[in-house]
Amino acid sequence: MLNTNEVLAPRARAFAVPSSQAAARPIGRSARIGPGPRKVGVSVQAIWIGGLCFALSLASACGGASAATNNPQQGITGFSPASGASGTSVTLTGTGFTGSTQAWVGNGHDAVLKVISSTQASVTVPTDATTGAIAILNPTHSSFSSSSFTFTGVASSSYPQQSISGFSPVSGPVGTVVTVKGAGFTGSSAAWIGSAHNAALLVVSDTVAQVTVPSDAQAGQIALLNAQHAAFSSGSFTVGATAASSSGGSSSSSSSSSSSSSSSSSSSSSSSGSGSSSSSSSGSSSSNGGSSSSSSGGSTGALSIRVQGNQFVNGSEHVVQLRGVNFSGFEFVAIQGWDPSDPSGAQGGQPNGPSWAAIKSWHANVVRIPLNEASWLDYSCTDTGGVVHNPDPGGNYKSSVETQVAEANAAGLYVILDLHWAAPGTACPMLQTQMADADHSLSFWTSIANQFKSNPSVMFELYNEPFFDFDFSGNSWSYMMQGTSGSFTGYPATGNSGNWQNVQQSWTVASYQQMINTVRATGANNVVLIGTMQYTQDLSSWLAYRPTDPLGQMAATWHAYPTYGTTWGTYDYSQPNFSPQIFTEVQNILAAGIPVIATETGDQDSSGTVGSPLVSTVTSFADQNGVSVIGWAWDVWGDANNVLITDVSGAPTDGYGQFFQSWMVNHAD
Repeated sequence: MLNTNEVLAPRARAFAVPSSQAAARPIGRSARIGPGPRKVGVSVQAIWIGGLCFALSLASACGGASAATNNPQQGITGFSPASGASGTSVTLTGTGFTGSTQAWVGNGHDAVLKVISSTQASVTVPTDATTGAIAILNPTHSSFSSSSFTFTGVASSSYPQQSISGFSPVSGPVGTVVTVKGAGFTGSSAAWIGSAHNAALLVVSDTVAQVTVPSDAQAGQIALLNAQHAAFSSGSFTVGATAASSSGGSSSSSSSSSSSSSSSSSSSSSSSGSGSSSSSSSGSSSSNGGSSSSSSGGSTGALSIRVQGNQFVNGSEHVVQLRGVNFSGFEFVAIQGWDPSDPSGAQGGQPNGPSWAAIKSWHANVVRIPLNEASWLDYSCTDTGGVVHNPDPGGNYKSSVETQVAEANAAGLYVILDLHWAAPGTACPMLQTQMADADHSLSFWTSIANQFKSNPSVMFELYNEPFFDFDFSGNSWSYMMQGTSGSFTGYPATGNSGNWQNVQQSWTVASYQQMINTVRATGANNVVLIGTMQYTQDLSSWLAYRPTDPLGQMAATWHAYPTYGTTWGTYDYSQPNFSPQIFTEVQNILAAGIPVIATETGDQDSSGTVGSPLVSTVTSFADQNGVSVIGWAWDVWGDANNVLITDVSGAPTDGYGQFFQSWMVNHAD
């Protein structure tokens, strides 16, 4: 979550904080202001993003900008890699990319384009690409690469051929949950029982799945399908009044596309709504199973959480949909030194943390606590005004965080510890920088992991919201995930006086892979959560560049906020940034056997607001697809957006708060 001390600098959106308001609220209060670029040179008055003008000062006149400013002439200076199959993400470098809306690869004119900055873009090679120049286009201009991209063909499927070895029970009424055993289930997205092709599917692991008998089921084989293959049981399931517990026997598997002899099967499957044509609808099928399982998950078993397949499970192996809240305060209160006796800053309406009973009354099962690396490690730092800070002025930061974790656990809540604010060198982490830093973040995670590795209820969110559209050159995805092929020449910084600066000094990130390795080196097997580009809102290349966890205890994070620049009450506002492709990207990660958790979301909560259009969209999608959701924020700030409560007892704000409370309490704990 962004914070208001960042707003004191010019940025790529018209946004002003009246001086009276700025003086009345502590610096560091959270206020999301959109996913766009955060800071450019102070001489710039406005920039254009995606055909929209964003003012950098109140003096800027976006309305008078010319079409040339709106749609600059691009120039492609290079791209990498030089060859690849469909699905390859190609990074373009050049100039004038802002406002570009289309990309071509040879004769393939439907490539997916993501503009990262005016000098960098990514193009995903389509299946109909040919060897040829790469082009980038806006409504006025186009630019073609001087060399050709070599298209190596349509990528082979990464989906496994499933096999079903048995199922139980072998008969039962509508609504019966049938446990299917076998192999290769990861990525399966649809299930059939006889001629009923709408059975709810929950993939528990690569070898276990659960299929719920639909209302139109009749006796027949059970089938599991992914985008390329299908497997059918050798025995039939019988729809009847009672359940029989004997095994469904061994199975024969059938590929829907793996050989020419199966082409007719593939055609038949496709026409029935399965296979590659049904990834979106099949996500709905699988989520119904996920929703029904998760409703009983969080309240049973020991207080431990781990990854199993693309779900979280508790100590009793029951699927858990994590639903909860963020408590903000520990990331900014101590570093700013305004309440040494209480690093939480009474942001939840009382000293020393929130009311856990109030959080639990919303049926939450998880709390996320954002942290500051300097406060945890207790090293002195210097702000942009030259002021040296003791980031733990009360000498109680660690003990206070430990107390919050213990109290949350006592209330039956899982805990996510999130590295929210970090800064390289001697700079004070007093705002959000582009990425975790090698100077301190690895030491932070070594210390956190050693402290909490014996507590299986604690998860580690390795970095809050990366952004690489500021002082960066290279392959942003590779540098973020692996620490290779990139560099930063500067970083944003500030101080208590609001002296925002672009500090021009090279520094090195702590990549997600390095942070995972650091955590695992301590012997900790806690779940690690991995963010993504554009303030954890762009998942387009997450799978392609994802790090590896030797323990398989890794999940992807997503921050779901209203589409940038839209107006409350419009359809576009009700959709998250990078919609609609973001939904497919989430489903693709789930299909790869990795859980997804939205560790932040928010909506309008000003007095008189009715409904919560964005969060309604997000929670509906989450319930349908087995995604976990955590709302920002359980703090009594009185802001018009992204605040859940009005007082310490947990009275909900209008609009967003009321909706999110209702969504939570209508699930089992």
